[in-house]
Amino acid sequence: MLKRLVIATVAGLLAGCATGPQTLPVSASDIAALRDVEVRNIVWQDELDFAPANRVFANGVATARENYYRWMDVRHAIRALLPVIDDVDVRRQLEDALGRGLGEAMAPGRVRVTTTARVPERADRERMRAALQPGGAFMEVKTEYELSVNSLRLEMHSTAEMYVAGRGDPVYANKFYYQSEPVAGSTSATILWAGNNGAPYRRAVAEGVAEIARMIALDVAQANTVPAAAKKMTLALANGSTRTPDVTGTVLRQRPGRIVLRADAGGLYSFAR
Repeated sequence: MLKRLVIATVAGLLAGCATGPQTLPVSASDIAALRDVEVRNIVWQDELDFAPANRVFANGVATARENYYRWMDVRHAIRALLPVIDDVDVRRQLEDALGRGLGEAMAPGRVRVTTTARVPERADRERMRAALQPGGAFMEVKTEYELSVNSLRLEMHSTAEMYVAGRGDPVYANKFYYQSEPVAGSTSATILWAGNNGAPYRRAVAEGVAEIARMIALDVAQANTVPAAAKKMTLALANGSTRTPDVTGTVLRQRPGRIVLRADAGGLYSFAR
C-alpha cells in the first residue's frame, strides 16, 4: 500500500476540535437495552503524523526561521523512521482492542468491530441510523495519532459517538487522549523512535491502542460517574507547545507508570507518570 505522510495544520486541528463530540454520558438503561452493536473503527491516516512546526513557540511566538529549521530537522529524521515502522498497523490493533474492551463493557457477543479509513459523511450516518433494528446501535470511534511537537512522545486522540434505534441524536459521546512516556536518548528524538527496529515506537503504539480502548470501555461501563473516593489532580501534557493547557480532573485509574483522569472540562486522559 502506498504510504503518505500527512502534516496536520493548526486550522485543521482547530476545526476538528470545534466539530468534535461534546461529553454525553450513556445511561445504564440504554446499555441494558442493547442487543447488537456495530463499532466503526475509523483511522484515516495511512501512517504516523508529526505535529506541525507552527505549534512550536519561543516566548509564545514562533518565528518563520525557527519553524523552517525545525521542519528541516524533522524531514531528515522521517527518512530514518518511516521505513522501519511501515508494518505497524494501528487500524488492526485498534480493531482488536476495541472488540475486546467494548465486548466486556457491553457484554460478549453484542459487539462487532469494522475498520475503515473513510470518515463517514452525514448521509452515511443517517442511513445507518435509519437501518437500526430495535436493540441495535452503532458507535463511531475516530482516532488520530502523531508525534508531539518536540517529537518526544506519541499522542493518540479519539472521539466516540453512539446512536441507537429510534433516536435521532447520539446517546453517548466523549473524547479520549493518550500520551506516551518520552523517548530517551542523546540524539534526535525522531531518530530514537526508529532504534532497534522501531521498538520504542511499537511499544508506544501498543500501549496507546490498549489505553484508548480501555478508556472507552471504562467510560461506557461507568456511565460517566466518578468513584466517591476519587482525588483531584492537575497534569501538564508536556508535548513541547506552550499553547497546550494543563488538564485538571479526577483520577479514575492509577497504576505504576500511568494514570487516567476524567477531565473537569470533559474527556478521559491517559498520562505517563
